Amino acid sequence: MASSTEATWPLDAYLDRIGYRGPREPTLSALQDICRAHAESVPFETLDAPEGVVPSLDQESVFTKVVPRRGGGACLEVNALLAAALRRIGFAVDTVLGEAWRVLERRYTGLLDHMVLLVRLDGTTWVVDVGFATLTPVLPVPLDSQPWRERGWWFRMRPTDDLIVAERAGTDGVWRPLYRFRDDPQPAEAFEDIRDHYLRRSTRMSRTLMCARWSAGRRLTLINDRLVTADRGVESVMPVGDEAQAAAVLAEIFRDHEHLVVRALRVWRRLFPDQMDPIGPTPAVSSNEERNQ
Repeated sequence: MASSTEATWPLDAYLDRIGYRGPREPTLSALQDICRAHAESVPFETLDAPEGVVPSLDQESVFTKVVPRRGGGACLEVNALLAAALRRIGFAVDTVLGEAWRVLERRYTGLLDHMVLLVRLDGTTWVVDVGFATLTPVLPVPLDSQPWRERGWWFRMRPTDDLIVAERAGTDGVWRPLYRFRDDPQPAEAFEDIRDHYLRRSTRMSRTLMCARWSAGRRLTLINDRLVTADRGVESVMPVGDEAQAAAVLAEIFRDHEHLVVRALRVWRRLFPDQMDPIGPTPAVSSNEERNQ
């Protein structure tokens, strides 16, 4: 999460990390291209909690994790980093609290546990989110009830009496919630409690392997031993039954981030010791990869 002071890390380094080399102007085209570049370059991952690490959410720490160390991150990290970058380019950005929908339990979490960005541009408010595990739009979505089509899916922001519900629909035409939030900008300090609740060892996140990435137009999300694939309006779930399958899935999610494959496979082995293959110990980590962990 962004600190209350202005970020001082080098903007050039962040933009190089995500592969963005376009104009640095507060326009819709630039906003779309930056969001696309970030979403396709920086993996979503929550590897710290199951490894007993409580991450620092100040800007310098998040920048170091994501950029020079080539890590990924959760919403409190990557959305906050993106928000700071957009502000430095000249965008007006607010951070708001959201409440995620639990698909399997068919209910909201009951906690304001997600960071969402609202970008105000030329009289329109755009919802931006590059820090959610399952499928959310890559491009900014306008904060109105009009459906927005992207990569075979429909997205919309549906207002209710006091909340805005982010929803998506696939080829079946059924609208399903992603999360809900209020258009109520929050300071950095408001997000500290989320970190403390979810990223300490006693919580569910400490027993959960969760990572995600866009790959060839598909959104791949690994949650423990299940792979959720969102592809052109259809979502499917496949069990990951052994270590070899887990290694293959992690290699695709963390392509070009080999040190994250090593970390995630280490977590997977700890969570599922009965499903390990007799293929020997975890591959040795180079000195550079060890520093990146």
